[in-house]
Amino acid sequence: MREIRRKLMAVMKKHHMDIKEFAEKCGMEEGRMERLLHGRGRLTMLEAGQIAEAFGQTVEEAFDIEPISMEEIREFENTEFHQMVTEHLNTIARIHNVGAAEFAEQCGLKGRRIKTLLAGTAKMTVVEAVKIADGFNVSLDYLLGYYPYPLPTPKTEEQIRAFEIIGRMSLDELAEYADKIKEAEQKEQS
Repeated sequence: MREIRRKLMAVMKKHHMDIKEFAEKCGMEEGRMERLLHGRGRLTMLEAGQIAEAFGQTVEEAFDIEPISMEEIREFENTEFHQMVTEHLNTIARIHNVGAAEFAEQCGLKGRRIKTLLAGTAKMTVVEAVKIADGFNVSLDYLLGYYPYPLPTPKTEEQIRAFEIIGRMSLDELAEYADKIKEAEQKEQS
């Protein structure tokens, strides 16, 4: 599995792509590609075929590439992680419709520091992550990229199960699920 992961990263590097571009080119969801690249999933033969087809190759040709080194993997993961954290922080700011000053006030951090975090020019510390998670009622799992949606930390077994199911949904499936919930609420109110 590590070998496949390192080869996937080598293909991305060869084509100068980030995870989002690579996933789009291969016709896969970005979240799925992230899980594969970060060792939290196994590549299926169907997915291997999709990747090869995206580059006009056979599976054998696509994966006949020298895997990147462990040093390059650490550098890649650090860069991707930093970009993902920045993206998630900006998502929180958009959802709550706040600028850097309001963001900072909500979580008890300095405005200038939040500006650098939102701009992606600084790396978030653990203490900052906890303050942001508490201030905006989102899980640390979301801030750190282990969960795809900015939901609060589940408190009950029922919430844990529901969040696990939601976490496996694509954005389209999630939107469809949200529409069904809205319809059910409207029927209840009628």
